This record gives sequence, C-alpha cells and structure tokens, in this order.
Amino acid sequence: MGKATISKWENGLAEPSFRQLLSIKRVFADQGISLDYLIDDHSACAHLPVSGGKGLVATVSEDEALLLARYRRLDAQQRRSLLGLLGS
Repeated sequence: MGKATISKWENGLAEPSFRQLLSIKRVFADQGISLDYLIDDHSACAHLPVSGGKGLVATVSEDEALLLARYRRLDAQQRRSLLGLLGS
C-alpha cells in the first residue's frame, strides 16, 4: 500500500479492500490495536486491551491510545528509560 492509496482512503476517494484491511489488522495487532478501533469514530474515547489482564478493557482518550501504542513498540531498555524520565 502506497502513500497515494492511503491518501485516497483519507480523502474518501476510495476504500480499502478486504485483503488490505486484513494486512492493516496484522500490522496493528502487535500493538494491541484492533481493526474496530481503527475504523470506528472514536473521537471521545476508545477501548483498548490492557496488558496483564485477559479480557480487561480500559477506556482511554485517543492521545492515550497513541501513547500506549508507541510505548508498546519500545524495547525493554527504552521502556525503563522512559519510565525513569517520568519518575515512576
């Protein structure tokens, strides 16, 4: 999927195929982000799985969801450094 394709989706000029949706789902699944989350209107809040608890769901803002997704991509050392910076 190229930038032009994604731009068409963002501007309502085209919609992703089922195969493309499955590819997108696989990319974001590793970060705990569901396809439902990506396609729903979640301007106020979202439901994301919380690590460490099966079936446990937390309500978070869009900014919190983005922060969590980025945190999950960090390696162990980067996570420790970030938590140290935040004063955990």
